Order: sequence, then C-alpha cells, then structure tokens
Amino acid sequence: MGELDRETIYGLAKGQSLWTKCCSKQETNCKSLRVLRPEQGPHRQDSSSQWQPLPSSVCKINFDSALFMKEQRAGIGVAIQNENGLIMVSSSQQIPLPGTVVEVEALAARKALELALDCGLDRVILEGDCEILMKTLQTTSKSLAQFGKIAEDIRVYASMFQDISFSHVRRNCNSVAHSLARRAILSPHFLVWMENVPPDVEPVFQADLRSLP
Repeated sequence: MGELDRETIYGLAKGQSLWTKCCSKQETNCKSLRVLRPEQGPHRQDSSSQWQPLPSSVCKINFDSALFMKEQRAGIGVAIQNENGLIMVSSSQQIPLPGTVVEVEALAARKALELALDCGLDRVILEGDCEILMKTLQTTSKSLAQFGKIAEDIRVYASMFQDISFSHVRRNCNSVAHSLARRAILSPHFLVWMENVPPDVEPVFQADLRSLP
C-alpha cells in the first residue's frame, strides 16, 4: 500500500483507529490481538548493533528524530516491523522544534507507541538510539528532566500493551526510522505508509533487510 489519503490523515488527526487499515492484509492474525495491561513492568534489553530474531507474534518498533535548525522544526520517524523484518507501518511527521534533543526523541517514542496501539498491536519491542531516554524508560522512577512529562506519557501508553520491552540500539540499527525522520522536512503533514516505506526510504530499508542474519 502507499501513502494514506487525505481522508485517512484527517481521521488520524481526529484520533480514529488505524486498526482496519493496518490489518487489511493480515486480518486473520490481527483479530487475535488485544490490548491488555501487563502484570509486570517493561523489560530491559541491552544495546544492540545487529538485528536480533524476534519471538513469534512480537513486533519491533523503531523511532528516531531529526533537527532542522534553520527552519526551527524537527522530524520524527517511526517504522514498525514484524518478526520477519517486514514493514507493517511507517510514518513521518514534522513538528515544532522542542527545547532539547532528548525531548524530540521522547516525542518520537510517544508517537511510535500511539501508532502501534492504533494498529492493535499488543506485544512489542520499542527500539531507539537515544541512550538517555531509553535508560529513563527502563526504570520506574520519575524523571525530573525536561522531557519527564513526555516520559510519563510513554509509560502510560506502555501499560496498555500485553508485553513491551525497551531496547537501546546503535544508530546503524535505526537507519529506517532515521531516514523517515529526515524526510519530514518535505511535508508539514503526518504521513503514514501501510506495509511499506516511502520510495526515497526504500533503498535504506532494503539494505537493512539484506543485513538480517
């Protein structure tokens, strides 16, 4: 599928669910998914420099940000992949430039979980290359940093998954999300691609796919 049409983008802005669109080609599997509150807190995973095979029915969510200082804007990118590394949904969004780099990363992480919930996913691994943010999310203590309120929002979203873990990865393992964040300067809209990435990010995704063991 390609880029969502204006009607769907409007629906996203109004908070409507991506469930039916996200599951159009995976209806059998998606019907069994449900959003449950986990009995335990999120798991921690250490930094990784290569793809780690995922357990069955677990999706990997990568997020990243990009700064456009001249325009006083920032971009956030999200890529959600299934256990085989194939794209389920990807997104790119341009936002006003926050005060700190970590704030932009936190906003990207929050958007990533919003998107995953809209798709009806309930077992996920959230991966990002901002070590400060990921270490914060791997703890249960409140953060007094400037991005603390956003981190609390992320924890609220995390509680809506049946199973979730937070993993810090190196930049080379986050290239698709980073490319999606950088392309946000091209459009002021929140753009979503179902089971695909935009054409200009496709070479990055294919290179990432070829690197899988």
